[in-house]
Amino acid sequence: MPGMQPDVTTRIAFDGPGVADGTMDIRDLAPALLALGDLLQAAHHNLNGEASELIVQVQSDFKSGSFDIGLGMLLASQAASLVPLNFATAKQIASYIGLIKDAGLNLIQLSKWLNNDKPTVTPVSDGYVQVSVRGENNKVNINVNKLYGDKKVRQALSDTLKPLRSNGIDRFEVRDESKRISESVTREELQSFSPLLEITDADLVSSEAKPATMFVEVIKPSFRPKLRWSVSDGQRKFGALMRDENFLRRVDSHEKSFMRGEVLKVRMRLNQHQGPQGLVGEYEIVEVLEELPPLTQPNLPE
Repeated sequence: MPGMQPDVTTRIAFDGPGVADGTMDIRDLAPALLALGDLLQAAHHNLNGEASELIVQVQSDFKSGSFDIGLGMLLASQAASLVPLNFATAKQIASYIGLIKDAGLNLIQLSKWLNNDKPTVTPVSDGYVQVSVRGENNKVNINVNKLYGDKKVRQALSDTLKPLRSNGIDRFEVRDESKRISESVTREELQSFSPLLEITDADLVSSEAKPATMFVEVIKPSFRPKLRWSVSDGQRKFGALMRDENFLRRVDSHEKSFMRGEVLKVRMRLNQHQGPQGLVGEYEIVEVLEELPPLTQPNLPE
């Protein structure tokens, strides 16, 4: 949007003898820029849903010797209540894809390494999964893994790199503000960026974590089986399935009613499984240990 400063900036470039004079066929450039915009939007929607708008701006500063383009990205948040749990910032989205330099494997690097081979993905702690292929293992951020499993993201990334199939363009580069190359894809590496990704049941991996004791505030109970309760841990709201049958029986028989701000001490478990769209997590309340009325809320532990 005019007058708004971007949250993060980066530069991309197409290089090769065909663009050495700083010109590029618009039939190659325009679809690639649109695809890059689609890539960023698809990644944003995968990680953040509809809670905000991602604005991508082209900063025209074409340099001779290659076709170099500046990009600015800005996340315009909507209502705070719509922001998902692990909201990804514009900088994080750019780093997950590989448009800015960051530690860890990004989407471009992961695609090169996997080279379209089907990986085995196992959840591990602290927001990472272990990706295994051809006897090799890599620790990958959960969000990078989610993007790799998203067909829209894969298709958009493949379309962004299409100019490498044209004569005279043999390299796609990501550059920092000092024009140093932080990421690149060559024509020979295009085969690693196929948009097709087929995952069968044999590829799915599931994991059940041990229940943890925690306090949650009941935002909205559910009186239908298999529907999630809306709860808060004091920092964020999220959905959780109620698995305590004794507690549900008391709710169904009207023995238990709820007051605004009521807190439950529960045993909570996060179940995770790897599916076609990436890692999926689901919270469930295994057991209600204690019911605390609003006026006796304790200081919730971190």
